[in-house]
Amino acid sequence: MRTVFVLFILIFSATAHGFDLRGIQSNNRGVKSYTDERLGDSYNAFVGALSDLPFSPEVHYNLGRTFFENKEYEKAYKESMTAAKFAEPNSETRFQSLFQAAASQAESKKVDEAVAIYQMALEIKPDSKEVKTNIELLTKQNQGGGQGEPQQDPQEGEGQGDQQQPQPNQGPKQDQKKQPKPFKSEDLSKKDVENILDELERQEEQIRAKFQREGSKDSPRDKDW
Repeated sequence: MRTVFVLFILIFSATAHGFDLRGIQSNNRGVKSYTDERLGDSYNAFVGALSDLPFSPEVHYNLGRTFFENKEYEKAYKESMTAAKFAEPNSETRFQSLFQAAASQAESKKVDEAVAIYQMALEIKPDSKEVKTNIELLTKQNQGGGQGEPQQDPQEGEGQGDQQQPQPNQGPKQDQKKQPKPFKSEDLSKKDVENILDELERQEEQIRAKFQREGSKDSPRDKDW
């Protein structure tokens, strides 16, 4: 069973304005598409979300995750580092963003860079076994020990252009004994994500209804002469 990185679902707020709501909705559609293994749709949704929420670390992370899944590791690295930049210091979002950025560099065979970023993540969670294991394996690989081979997907595509959008794939096939471990958080199942998204949709309807009621109260009324 393939382990996936965590994706961030954004929660509706009663104080959110129109652009925020639209961006949140686009992000959550992207999460749903990702869990359904429709990477092209998730890519489009996350890009749309960024047009409304350009400084959201969660959306940048999610877009980076889609790039990572599509083997576009340089783009995944850039989006992940952008997410880390916008995230709160020592937050879970920053930790996961750094972890994903390091994994992207490892996939690109940039071992020294990957180790350096993993060490940044370790400053946030000093007890992270996943980070420590990946640093150890990559260090051994860099020293020629042959025990730190980053995870590889034998189906990796070639000739991907800058304009190519992510397409679904079957996921990496890994030798867990030799390769860095993916981040093991409390990953949500597909059913969990669907339940959360259903609840968010109900929240959105309530918020929109509240906006309409408040708007009708504030709107000018004709005088009853």
